[in-house]
Amino acid sequence: MCYVCLIGMGSVEVSTVREVLEQLREDVVAELQRRKVKVPQEALVTGASERAVAAWVRLQNRSLAAVPRTVRESPELLMHDLGAGTRASVATIRSEFERGDNLTHRLSREFYKSGFNDFLFNTFGIHHMHLGVLGQGKDRTKQHTMSGGVHELLFVIVRREEAYFLDVLDHDVFDDAAMTKSLVQIAQRNWPSVLEQYVIQAEDADLSFEEAFKMAKSGFTVPFEVDGVIFASGNVLDGKVRRLKGPRGEDAGYSRSACTSTNVMRTTHHVLNAVANLVGAISRDANSLADQIESETGKRPTAFRLEVIEFGALIVIRDKSTGTEFMGDGRSGAYSWFRNASQNVPSNWTAVRPPPST
Repeated sequence: MCYVCLIGMGSVEVSTVREVLEQLREDVVAELQRRKVKVPQEALVTGASERAVAAWVRLQNRSLAAVPRTVRESPELLMHDLGAGTRASVATIRSEFERGDNLTHRLSREFYKSGFNDFLFNTFGIHHMHLGVLGQGKDRTKQHTMSGGVHELLFVIVRREEAYFLDVLDHDVFDDAAMTKSLVQIAQRNWPSVLEQYVIQAEDADLSFEEAFKMAKSGFTVPFEVDGVIFASGNVLDGKVRRLKGPRGEDAGYSRSACTSTNVMRTTHHVLNAVANLVGAISRDANSLADQIESETGKRPTAFRLEVIEFGALIVIRDKSTGTEFMGDGRSGAYSWFRNASQNVPSNWTAVRPPPST
């Protein structure tokens, strides 16, 4: 990754990449804290922009946009002998999806911990949803009201316009390879296209699903074979490791908490590299940019003090002294700059993050 500091040329001083990324880290941390989201300890360290941005992207990655969706219920769920109360709860969640309600309150109790990785979601794109009534539960930070919890959970794959209800199972699914495999099989039998992003082209997998499940839960990237289809979703080995002891205190190996998905890290690295590239481009063009601003305003800036105000598919950086904003996609040296950038952001672009409140 190109996090090299690029210093402004000529008579116009420009913030370095390091300065801009550190300001970005501080802004992301402040925004997470404003939203009462627990920030990973490592993201609080000066210079840890990668950790902070990854925390933000991880949170966004498992969020559900509050938009109306068509609900598909699997035959397995429809035939499942559920109690009347559970069936009513599933119907309530169906209505919430169809209306486009905010469903954050039904997601993992760990949702507001931005360092948390959901193994089932990261590996197969499967969310679990709590069936209780809104207001009867709290998340793990105790800062947010959630739906009430019961022993059973609804497992769902969510796409932009559709939600696929797989089945209702109990919490044992998180540690039970057979139960996890059954959810993948339900999706595979009924809507194979929703799993395509996790499928790899391979002839065979050396491990059984149970063996792969055990290794994946320890943090390794391994292929899963399900009814002749090979699945794999990469991750980085950043989960916390805990040593295990046997019944007589002997060493029994170790376990690792779920790791960050490579999808999250890919987005994170795009953001960081795009910021570095855009700052570098501004630095190289600093004198000509200052000349153009002078021709428009009659005053030539002597420095560009840069801060990231939006990031996503596009990056927007603002000069704090003149209000000029620069926009680039991070994939080329090309960029646009505006004196009133907020009026020129494409209407179909949704930023990952709102501008800092400060």
